[in-house]
Amino acid sequence: MFEVPKVNLNSRCYIELIHWQQNIYEPPILKNISDEQLQDLIENGRDAVFEFMRLPCHTQVVERSVKVVTEAALSVCEKKRREGFINS
Repeated sequence: MFEVPKVNLNSRCYIELIHWQQNIYEPPILKNISDEQLQDLIENGRDAVFEFMRLPCHTQVVERSVKVVTEAALSVCEKKRREGFINS
């Protein structure tokens, strides 16, 4: 069960924001894989047959965002004006 880690607001750098060793969670893509299957994948490499969950990575929203940010970067030269354009 994922729990949002407590944030250390007195940290001096971003690495100290949370206690990294206390907040170890399994990646969602590996949640349906047993330890034996992972070990087999490590030992056999390309010979191991395994299917990961299919997750979309190229959605229309992502493509649209890339287009808008690219247009903003091309249309505004000044950093401050460019950031304002992207935010709007």
